[in-house]
Amino acid sequence: MTFEWLLIKRECYCFTKTGLLMFLFLLSVSFIVVIMWLPLFYAVNEPLDNADILVVEGWLDDRQLIEAMVIFDKSEYQVLITTGTVLNQGYYLSEYKDWATLAKSSLLAMGMPDDQLISVPAVSVSQERTLNSAKALSKYLDSTEYRSLNIVSSGMHARRTWSVFQSVLGNKYKVGVISLDDRSYDIDAWWKSSKGVRDFISESIKLSYDIIVL
Repeated sequence: MTFEWLLIKRECYCFTKTGLLMFLFLLSVSFIVVIMWLPLFYAVNEPLDNADILVVEGWLDDRQLIEAMVIFDKSEYQVLITTGTVLNQGYYLSEYKDWATLAKSSLLAMGMPDDQLISVPAVSVSQERTLNSAKALSKYLDSTEYRSLNIVSSGMHARRTWSVFQSVLGNKYKVGVISLDDRSYDIDAWWKSSKGVRDFISESIKLSYDIIVL
C-alpha cells in the first residue's frame, strides 16, 4: 500500500563533512561573540566631554552613588540630577516614596552640597522605569538651559538607558553614558552568576523591544 496522496518525494541538500565542520565552526564563533562581546556592548561607556549635567539613575546602590559623586567632583558639571520612579518595595514604610528622592537624600548624607543636587522623580509610575524617568527628565530640562548630559547607569543596563534617554530627549540634547561596574558578578564571566544571566536575558529582550517600539 502506498501513501502517494499523503507523501511526496523530493530531493534536498545535506551538509558534506567539510560543510558540516564549517557550519559548526561558524556557530561556535557566533556563540563566543554572544558570550564575550554582547555583554560588553550592553555595558557601554561613552561619556561626553564637558557635559552640562550629570544624571544619576536613582536605583543605583550606595557604592555606585559614591562613585557618581566622585565623578561629579572631578568634572565641571553644573548640577547632579537624580531620576527614578516610585519605590516598588517598602513604599508604605519609607520616608522617601521614589528612587530619585531617595538617591538625592543618600547623596546629601554622603556629603554632597544641597545646592548641587536636584531630584526629578517620575511621579506615580512603578513600571517602565527607564522610559518614564527619561520622560520626567525631558519635561524638566525643557524649562532649563541645559543641553548636554551624561547619564550614570550600572553594568549591562547602560546601553538601554542611553538608548531610551536619547530617544526621549531627541536632537535637542546631547547624551552620553557612564557605566559603573556591577560588582555582584564579573561581567567577563557573567554566565557563572544567576544575576548575570538574568541581566543578560532581560537587557537583550528589553533593548530589542525598545528598538522596535521607540
